[in-house]
Amino acid sequence: MKRFNYFALIAAAAFIVSCEVSEPFGPHDGMVPYIDPAWSEPEWSEFIFTSDQEDDSKTVFTNQTIYWSAGDNIRMGYTVDGDWQGVSANSPRLYESDPLSSGGPSASFTVPGQFNSSASGSHVFYTVYPSSASEENFSSAPLTTLTVPTEQTPAADSFDPAADLMIGHSVGTYTSRPTEAVPLMWERLVAHGEITLKKLDEIDGFSSDEEIVSITLKAQSDATLTGSFLYDFSTKELEAYDASNIVTVKGDNLSWDNGTLTFWIGIMPQTLTSLEVTLETDKATYVKSYSGFTKPFTANARNVLGISMKGAARTSTTVLAYVKVTEDLTDWSGQYVLGYDNGTVQTMLTGI
Repeated sequence: MKRFNYFALIAAAAFIVSCEVSEPFGPHDGMVPYIDPAWSEPEWSEFIFTSDQEDDSKTVFTNQTIYWSAGDNIRMGYTVDGDWQGVSANSPRLYESDPLSSGGPSASFTVPGQFNSSASGSHVFYTVYPSSASEENFSSAPLTTLTVPTEQTPAADSFDPAADLMIGHSVGTYTSRPTEAVPLMWERLVAHGEITLKKLDEIDGFSSDEEIVSITLKAQSDATLTGSFLYDFSTKELEAYDASNIVTVKGDNLSWDNGTLTFWIGIMPQTLTSLEVTLETDKATYVKSYSGFTKPFTANARNVLGISMKGAARTSTTVLAYVKVTEDLTDWSGQYVLGYDNGTVQTMLTGI
């Protein structure tokens, strides 16, 4: 299994804390991170234990920063004097917050009422975004499984929030369960990629009238772009557990732009040395491969990559036609030819 240490690997950690903190936290001492200008704005978050505070709401790129979004929620677990708490001593639990009701640059998450702590001691809180990236119970705490989806559905001009994997923890410690809002500090584990497929209109047979079905990016065999990873909250180490060198983007929200196609992905930080691009439409499949290059994808950065599809291999999609037979024929021997008129079957000729 491939292991990552995010103290060393995260080139630009995103810290999201409560707005009550006067200064944003910076990277670890000694780090010289690359911070894309679009990612340079601080982000803020907190969770609360009651519902008497208005929810603000992150995970939409706005060409300036990344905002929280309505519907976002997190999972939260906690330790008391270093011991993980939960349903029982042998079954720690990551509690799911209530979803945010609106979007914005800050967020207040409400943890439902099943969160109960009567223990006294030093309380530290740990969080995962999105909540769908982790399981509710993790008996091997502080180890848990985190997932970056291999199949993603990005917005037209932003990434899929389900692929924006982040890990957080409380800024301070508490002697008991707090009743006030708890400021959170976050680190983003994934790299965002803004990918543009270019020169599609130079491929023989291509038409912008084709409907986009999906785009699949396949990196070199040892790459770990998506899938399941084991994360250790105590050491911040991440191991590839059931990882894949593939990410597939569904075309639901995508459209052509004069022979180009731009979309976003969320993947684990990686240096690509080979890449196979497969674009599937309702009329054809286009495949283009590249090797012998070096392209790093850095955590918490807007990684831009343009890919020329000129010369891509094109394979037409075979369309099968099904005809309802309304007459019971006694002899099915011979060949059959379907007659079409504007896509509708009009006649079926036999005896050819």
